[in-house]
Amino acid sequence: MVRVIFYLLLVVLTAVSVNWKIGVIEEKRAAEVISINNEYSKHGKPVEIFPVVNKNLEFFERVSGEYSKGEVITYISQLQWHKIKVGQKVIVSEENISGIVTRIDQNRDALTGLYKAQIKLEKPLASMVRKNLVLDIKVNTIENVLQIPSSSVKTDTESKYVWVVDKNNALRKNIKTGQRSGEFVQVLSGLEENEKVIVRGASLLQKNDQLRIVNSDGEKL
Repeated sequence: MVRVIFYLLLVVLTAVSVNWKIGVIEEKRAAEVISINNEYSKHGKPVEIFPVVNKNLEFFERVSGEYSKGEVITYISQLQWHKIKVGQKVIVSEENISGIVTRIDQNRDALTGLYKAQIKLEKPLASMVRKNLVLDIKVNTIENVLQIPSSSVKTDTESKYVWVVDKNNALRKNIKTGQRSGEFVQVLSGLEENEKVIVRGASLLQKNDQLRIVNSDGEKL
């Protein structure tokens, strides 16, 4: 009987201790939230922005190939074969050099099902050693379109939208988007050139929140 009472008392004390610790943690979190809210009220919520730009939206197909004597041999899929054409520009970012597609086989390799393509670089690489390169082939361009970082676009059950800076306050705008290339997406409607869209810090925003514009390191601009 004494042993049972002892264990019951131990369970009760443990529960009290756990609840006390939870209470301390919750109080600490509440104090931190109050402190953060006070900071936001005084200086504004920190956000990183990007201006809506009007420029060409370029589309690339990424391939890899073996370099030798100023040329690169690569093998492309059937889907890429329909997009990649002789004469298209090629960028080799890792070597800071460009080139051009000079040849594409019309028949697929019987074993791999891939098409052989040949690319000539504008100048030979400094190293004469055969090496594998990653290349981006520009396959299409849409000229003079509004575009923004795709990371700034949010979606709810009704529409796509972004947060923009309006006189240092947050304003939500519904938008329609078009094609996407890399980190950018085409804007069909809802924004104008040079509007400042929020690319970082938008997750907890509400309409008319006061904003503080910062750079990628969190420093005020």
